[in-house]
Amino acid sequence: MCENNVAIKVQNIGKKYILNQPIVDNDGNNTKEFWALEDITFEIKKGESVGIIGTNGSGKSTLLKILAGVTKPTCGNATIKGRVASILDIGAGFHPELSGKENIFLNGQLLGFTKKEIAVKFDKIVDFSEIGKFINQPVKNYSSGMYLRLAFSIMANLDFDVYLLDEVMNVGDTNFQLKVKQFIKNKKNKTATFIFVSHDLNTLISNCEKFYLLDNGKIINNGKADVIENYLYNSLLKSNSSFPINKHVTNKNPLLKNDYLILKEIKVDTNQNDSIIEDKPIEFSCLIETIKPFKIDIAFGIENLLGNDICYISTLISNVESEDKTCQNEHILISAILPPYTIKKGAYILKLNIIMNEKNPLISQFKALQFNVKKSNKLNSEMIDQRPNTAIIHSEWTFKRHL
Repeated sequence: MCENNVAIKVQNIGKKYILNQPIVDNDGNNTKEFWALEDITFEIKKGESVGIIGTNGSGKSTLLKILAGVTKPTCGNATIKGRVASILDIGAGFHPELSGKENIFLNGQLLGFTKKEIAVKFDKIVDFSEIGKFINQPVKNYSSGMYLRLAFSIMANLDFDVYLLDEVMNVGDTNFQLKVKQFIKNKKNKTATFIFVSHDLNTLISNCEKFYLLDNGKIINNGKADVIENYLYNSLLKSNSSFPINKHVTNKNPLLKNDYLILKEIKVDTNQNDSIIEDKPIEFSCLIETIKPFKIDIAFGIENLLGNDICYISTLISNVESEDKTCQNEHILISAILPPYTIKKGAYILKLNIIMNEKNPLISQFKALQFNVKKSNKLNSEMIDQRPNTAIIHSEWTFKRHL
């Protein structure tokens, strides 16, 4: 890679901590040394947006702190060309006793800008932050959301070459998040360089062209979106082993039971073969034995293994007749069809919600099983991005009664 085109160069970085109490290392020996990062080496070109992914404790935040100059590495070095902006912790660089206005100037000067440069941008910073009349109040009285909005606004309205962002993409309400997304889009068009750390994979997919996967302080993979897919299928799959990894959960004993119903079974099916493929409709169903009369509604939720909701389907927004929902003492098999390509290749958890008389939850967010969706060979599904927000899908429902 041409040196003139490199924005960030990391060579053999390691970070060691000395612990108060010894731990057992990978060789079974007791040690007080803990390496949060080991032999980290990579280069990022100017204008690239890179996502750092990994489970908690993998070293993501430590790496960003080293790049931001907050933490010194034990060995190795990092070189960054240009001005660097980072948001790593809430209120980092803010003095709690000073007002928002005073902190704008303090923070800006700490980032290398003159008072004159900051004054020119001051009104834009305040407008972007939506702090309004509280700008002259001490920031110790700010909520965490106000802290982050102000910090992000300083970064967004002063000119930097490199941006380091750790779990800050969901700052503020929907309107502010739209401004954040537009800011990132504008800066990327001006060849700014970004490094994102986030547990929200939708955020990373939407903003990054390349990914580095960290595990126990080491880079174990890098590349495009396939890195995220491997991440879901492997490391997270192991951590969710408590869920049945199949398409059919039943038991001689009830899965769930309360005063109104018994949940007998729940399953996922494509009515095609043993595989769930993204280009086929997917059927979700549950068998329920009702104990008392009531009007039943069902909602199936699908989340990825990071806990991000992908979509919901519910009888509450369907055309199911009211008499079909009215239960007596009976067995009911309730099914819904999810259209093809609603969800792409990946590993997911199916959640069940059962509502009585349209308002009273009988079962809420019950995580029933884990299922895997395979990639279709019919279409380049990389072009079909995972929905950036939770989608409410209109689906077909059937109620079959068994006395």
